[in-house]
Amino acid sequence: ELQKKKVMEDTEKAYNLKEIEATFAFNTSDYGRKLFLIEHAIYGVDLQPIAIQIAKLRFFISLIVDQDMQDHKKIKPLPNLETKFVAANTLIGRKKQKGQGNLFDNPEIEKFNEQLKIIRHKHFNANPQQKILLRKQDRKIRTKIAKLVQKSDGDEFRAEQLLDWNTYDQNRFASFFDSEWMYGIQDGFDIVIGNPPYVQIQKFSGKQEQKDWINEKYQTFAKTGDIYSLFYEKGNRLLKEKGILAFITSNKWMRANYGKKTRRYFTENTNPLILIDFSGYKVFESATVDTNILISEKTTKPNHKPLLAATIKKDFTANTNLAHYVNQNSVELDHLSEDSWIISTKAEFAIKKRIETVGTPLKDWDVSIYRGV
Repeated sequence: ELQKKKVMEDTEKAYNLKEIEATFAFNTSDYGRKLFLIEHAIYGVDLQPIAIQIAKLRFFISLIVDQDMQDHKKIKPLPNLETKFVAANTLIGRKKQKGQGNLFDNPEIEKFNEQLKIIRHKHFNANPQQKILLRKQDRKIRTKIAKLVQKSDGDEFRAEQLLDWNTYDQNRFASFFDSEWMYGIQDGFDIVIGNPPYVQIQKFSGKQEQKDWINEKYQTFAKTGDIYSLFYEKGNRLLKEKGILAFITSNKWMRANYGKKTRRYFTENTNPLILIDFSGYKVFESATVDTNILISEKTTKPNHKPLLAATIKKDFTANTNLAHYVNQNSVELDHLSEDSWIISTKAEFAIKKRIETVGTPLKDWDVSIYRGV
């Protein structure tokens, strides 16, 4: 069995190498790199099917501009991206039995998964006739996997949930997201990038969505909070150890009371690396909220190194180099906790540190304050 698997892998590698060589021979090096990265390194998910279609169109355009247009015979057909970008509910995971490990821990399921990988690789560059045949094979194997799942845990609902998702149906979205089932990614992603929606959780009060989020046991869940906090946590869950998360969201979590759980989650489950508070600078013309970018590293053992943080001021313009600006205007925030994360200028930060060093906090004074100042 192991020998058969090795022969299959070697054959697949040889097939891949020929494809790569052919791609580079007839197109620019950028085209070849993009095509390879799209198939082997990039995945996307969104709740709205139309967003998935727009994403695929953007990738098509990116490839077209690097094709050699001098000889129309050398123009390669655009790839099929149905297995790379899926419409699914990111915040809801696949239903599992208590104590159930990876889906592909079962050797029989693992065998079928390897077959799925080959089918989907062939589908990536398949012509219309080939696509029909490959999609039928895909469905057949997924049905076998679902039956094995049902047989192993006796739960028909879980099997139906797996089968209900069809990556080739462009007009539907899955009620759950599972990178293992949808992409074959078992050990997490290296990088998760996103701009999650900003919607108050209280708008879903009494609705099934809120009940589902509670069942997912999100540590960042707060009834007065925003769902982007849940996306932060979900994004971190999807990473492998030392993986990097980069999100742009509303900056309210930094200081708002509802952000306390989110701040605590960051300090206990991540190493925050870079924080950019755009304050009043409008990154998105249509967005009315102030935004921030947070880059963090997933870890089970936070090292609590200082966080490099910067606030975008009025001197920042659309032509300003963001990385250079952050390097020139950043401060280090240490001793992060569930308390508000406040970024100040270097001068203000120095004064604040000096006061904290030599001063006595109000809570340590033997006084009673009956009225606020």
